[in-house]
Amino acid sequence: MDLKGKRILLACPMYPVSNGYIRLNWIETLKGLSIKHGFHFDVIDFLEYKRIWGKQQGTKLFVDRILNYNKPDILLGHITSDHCEAKELMRLKESGIKTINIFFEGAHCFDSCAKDIISCFDLWTDLYLPGMDRYAALGVKAVWLPVGINSDFVKMIEIKDYKSRTIDVSFVGSCYYSDCVDIMRRICDDGFNVQVCGPRWEDLSSTHPKAVKTFSITSQKEMYEIYANSKIVVNFSDVGGPDLRILRGRDFEATACGAVLVTGIFPAMTRCFDCNEVFMYKSQSDIPDLVKKILGDPVNSEIVAQRGRQRTLMEHTWQNRFEYLLDYYFKEIAK
Repeated sequence: MDLKGKRILLACPMYPVSNGYIRLNWIETLKGLSIKHGFHFDVIDFLEYKRIWGKQQGTKLFVDRILNYNKPDILLGHITSDHCEAKELMRLKESGIKTINIFFEGAHCFDSCAKDIISCFDLWTDLYLPGMDRYAALGVKAVWLPVGINSDFVKMIEIKDYKSRTIDVSFVGSCYYSDCVDIMRRICDDGFNVQVCGPRWEDLSSTHPKAVKTFSITSQKEMYEIYANSKIVVNFSDVGGPDLRILRGRDFEATACGAVLVTGIFPAMTRCFDCNEVFMYKSQSDIPDLVKKILGDPVNSEIVAQRGRQRTLMEHTWQNRFEYLLDYYFKEIAK
């Protein structure tokens, strides 16, 4: 893969809810890769055009800017059809720009956010592994691409020794279903130190106020520091239903910080981790008993945490993801 002298443009939304995530994980990673591989890198926020001019006119002006000013060789998009018009996006592909779009919205958003604009890109990515067959049926060239972590950022976090960590079990994120509260309540009642942080945990805070931080995470660093002080990080994999389990940033952020990950078992997860690197459950109702088992065997738990961290830092970084994606494009699509 020879990228020297190429111009790569990242087109992504920079709205506040994900601004920190995209800036830390994508922009900083691609900046680093631009130095390593010698390509020119820039960023454009397509959502800003929609905010000012609306969807149709905003997409037109966004595309005009790329064609007349940025003039990239490769466009890496994180674009959805609810924000951009397919007719205007097609002009990018027709101009000869190599177009790749990264889709992380999940299976439930495919029809509303993806289907109308898929043909506008030379290559499409998705993190929902069971859904890859639908692209073949549509005649679309697509590749499975999970999320990852920025390994350079992890190096800036103080990774505490496993035995000295003060949080037994943590979860950072919104509470979507009542059974998540019930699960965490059972863990609290078992006498473990639980820390959850995020919105909609009021039902847990009413009975176990010490377990709930009343504020949301304000930075990636703060979230990583919680993981780096946790023995176990729980991932509620059934958001959207057991059949729609997808990999989440938490799966790799927690393991990178040396915590034991407790997560659901599904094909994408078993591609990324072995059973001696994380703990996997079939049903979320199994989580409290699994937590007791893990914390009851600290020697084995520390070994699992170390293996999970090594696997993540070796294979599941955004540096690896972007290099794989660009290499795949040139070998399989642009050949």
